Amino acid sequence: MKQGLLFVITCWGLMGCHLWIENSDSHSRASTTYAELGLSYLARGRPDLALEALLKAKAMAPYNAMAWEALGYYHERSEQTKEAAEAYRKAIYLSPHEGRTHNNYGAFLCRQGQYAKGMAELQAALRLEYYANRQKTEKNYERCLQMARKSLSYPL
Repeated sequence: MKQGLLFVITCWGLMGCHLWIENSDSHSRASTTYAELGLSYLARGRPDLALEALLKAKAMAPYNAMAWEALGYYHERSEQTKEAAEAYRKAIYLSPHEGRTHNNYGAFLCRQGQYAKGMAELQAALRLEYYANRQKTEKNYERCLQMARKSLSYPL
C-alpha cells in the first residue's frame, strides 16, 4: 500500500516538474520571439512598439538573456545609457558564455568612451571557445582601440 502511494506521489510530482519545465521552455521561446519582434520594430523606426514587445519579452521570461540584451540595445538607441548598461550587464550575468552579448556590451562601452572596459568585454567574447562571430568582434576591438587613441584618454 505504501509503495503504491509513493509511486502515485512520485508520478504526480514528476508530471508537475515536466509541466513546469515545458511551460518554462515555452515562455523562454515566446520571450525570445518578443525580443526579436522588438528589435524588428526598432529597426523599422517604431520605438513605441519596440519597447512594448521588449517589456513583454522580459516579463515572460525574466531569465532570458536575449530579452535583456535587446532591451539594452533599445535603451542605447533611446540614449538612456544608464538603463542600457544595466540591461547589458544583466544579460551577461544571465548568460556569461554568450559571445554576442559581450561583443554588444563592449561596443556599447566603447561608444560611451569607456574604452578599457569596452575592450575587456570584447576580449571576453574572443576568449570564448565556441564564439562564432570573431571577425565582427575583432573589428569592434580595432575600432575601439582607434577611438581610444584619438581621445588620448586611454593609456597606451
